[in-house]
Amino acid sequence: MIPILILPFTVTIIVPAIILSASKSIAIGWGLAAPLNFLLSIIGAGVIVLGLALIAETIAPQQQNWMTMALLRRLQGYWLMIHPFPVTMVVTFAAVLAVATARDALEPLRFVRAIAALFFSQVVVGISNDYRDQRLDSQGQPWKPLARGIVTRNEARASIAVAFALMLAFAISLGPLALILVLLGTFAGLLYNFWLRDTPFSWLPYLLGFIVLPIYVWVAVERVDARQLVLVPTGILLLLAVHLAQTIPDIETDIVVGARGFAVALGRAHGTRVVWSALIGAQVLALASALLLSPVNLPIVGAALGVSSGFVVASIVVYHRNPTSTTLRALFRPIAVSAVILVAGWLIVLNPTGR
Repeated sequence: MIPILILPFTVTIIVPAIILSASKSIAIGWGLAAPLNFLLSIIGAGVIVLGLALIAETIAPQQQNWMTMALLRRLQGYWLMIHPFPVTMVVTFAAVLAVATARDALEPLRFVRAIAALFFSQVVVGISNDYRDQRLDSQGQPWKPLARGIVTRNEARASIAVAFALMLAFAISLGPLALILVLLGTFAGLLYNFWLRDTPFSWLPYLLGFIVLPIYVWVAVERVDARQLVLVPTGILLLLAVHLAQTIPDIETDIVVGARGFAVALGRAHGTRVVWSALIGAQVLALASALLLSPVNLPIVGAALGVSSGFVVASIVVYHRNPTSTTLRALFRPIAVSAVILVAGWLIVLNPTGR
């Protein structure tokens, strides 16, 4: 079971690391500005990891004739059960934040321990989400591992216990404050899964997790910059957009089962408008705050905003051409990627020299 849980962690760390290392050599050979090259490497890493996570998450066992062996089915079941795309996005964001904050002062082993603790925290949250939703998934998403019986409830509980133990082991090595923060972030995810998801306060655990995550990263890399708090308003807007983009497609199912989450309270039409408004507002806030803190780096923030805005505009166009739940569910992925890219560019502008 432990190798099954470690495999996706290895993928989410090694792929961006290879891209970042290669881009450093390219910068030396081509004479590119280091911050701009770093941004390009983050974009490249994000696209590759997005592709890997998307492929892994969307392949359903019943759709693949070649995956008939029980072992492969179970391996895939464990992989899907951790919710690979959201986990990848959270881990990628944390890695970007850690590297952009510490730069040359980053300690590789401490960085890996910090990301490992965060990864296994996300695994606990992801598996517990499927565990809690097994009955609902058997009706609305029957391809999910627990709903299909590929993974049993006992195995899911055991996986949660193993992931939680590994999270504790890595977090303890970072110190008591980092341990408290990663536990608080895990609690936020469990609070959503078991208590607040079906209420109008479903956004609250997301907000709590958003506040805790950057603080955890800063504590883990032992580098704190109060200027980064300016990112909070932009982050809240991005968080709102991502949360609604993920939950609006399930409004019909939630209404049938009596759930009254934040997306249900808003409704599809209003909720979708909030998603686009929040994304556009985040772009404006990011530009304004970046210019205020570091006006000389307009080309860098412009590149990040250009790529991020491109994802946003494309998402709006695609949705309005086909305004369905399936479309919005698919657009959740580029929306999440656009948020990571925007934050990465903002962080580079904030601290371009790594001082």
